[in-house]
Amino acid sequence: MTALSVKKTACAAAFTVLALALSYFEGFIPLSYIIPFPGIKLGLANIAVMAACFYLGIAYAIGVSLCRIFIGFLLFGSVTSLWFSFCGGIFALAGLWLYTAFLKNTNGIIGSSVLCAALHSTGQCLACSAIYGYYVMLTYLPYLLLFSAATGTVIGFIVWRLISLKIYQG
Repeated sequence: MTALSVKKTACAAAFTVLALALSYFEGFIPLSYIIPFPGIKLGLANIAVMAACFYLGIAYAIGVSLCRIFIGFLLFGSVTSLWFSFCGGIFALAGLWLYTAFLKNTNGIIGSSVLCAALHSTGQCLACSAIYGYYVMLTYLPYLLLFSAATGTVIGFIVWRLISLKIYQG
């Protein structure tokens, strides 16, 4: 291993820990009292995943996201939450890959964050429909997409600010 790959791997581990901490912290935010829709979350862990993508590359972001999903499942999850997180994560990572591969010069970080948030909600809604067999859950998707646009904008802004600070020089 070269010194650069060791540095990137260590940074990816730090982003994974940050994603886990943000995910855990998010569980303490009582959104259900403010927003009357079940299952709504801010997606704070995506700050770490997106930052990993922009600092280290898409391959490391995929690793950070998948590690967060599986370690989060082992620490404080259920099989259902694993399935929802995995499906949402895969859809969001597909959007992040699409952004880095094709749209990087046409769209900003905030736009990519909104895309990833919307795809994450779509993946989770499809997972819910597949698990429970209630395809009526897909009628809930427009409300999730509306909230995804708002949270994706906020998360994208935070990531944009982090990147503009140039914390990591890799």
